[in-house]
Amino acid sequence: FGVEFYRVEYLTEHPNGELVSASGALCLPVGVQCPLSLTSYQHGTIAKKTDAPSFQSSEGLLGVMYASAGYVAAMADYIGLGTGEGFHPYVHAESEASACLDMMRAAVQLQDDLGFELNDQVFLWGYSQGGHATMALQRKIELEASEEFTITASAPMSGPYDISGTQAAV
Repeated sequence: FGVEFYRVEYLTEHPNGELVSASGALCLPVGVQCPLSLTSYQHGTIAKKTDAPSFQSSEGLLGVMYASAGYVAAMADYIGLGTGEGFHPYVHAESEASACLDMMRAAVQLQDDLGFELNDQVFLWGYSQGGHATMALQRKIELEASEEFTITASAPMSGPYDISGTQAAV
């Protein structure tokens, strides 16, 4: 399918308890007439705010790939990345989960405006920092949002390891 790519800005909870602006990407397949599954991709470690999915970076292209196969792809940039305000709390489970869940909620809210319909299937996946974020998101959905989203499958892959050993020199 052809793909429409949107940058979405929304509010999410910062670790300090305040609501902050966050951004993410939403990729939609064009011309599909049936209800669509939602996939939430949690991106890996990035070094610049503009490497986030909503800037159509290489991370954002993964959403394009999934949308071209007929999925709605929601991809949070996380707090402090993309156009979001503030500092990015790297590998902070609660803020990753909050940003990703609120991005999924934004996708649900945009159905009428963007002309698509979601079915009840939800797929979660991510690699490296995204593997960590996927585990955090799955836990948050199971504990706090199971009435909103039913997880069909989850693939948290290869979390970031030896962070202090790898980053000490940096």
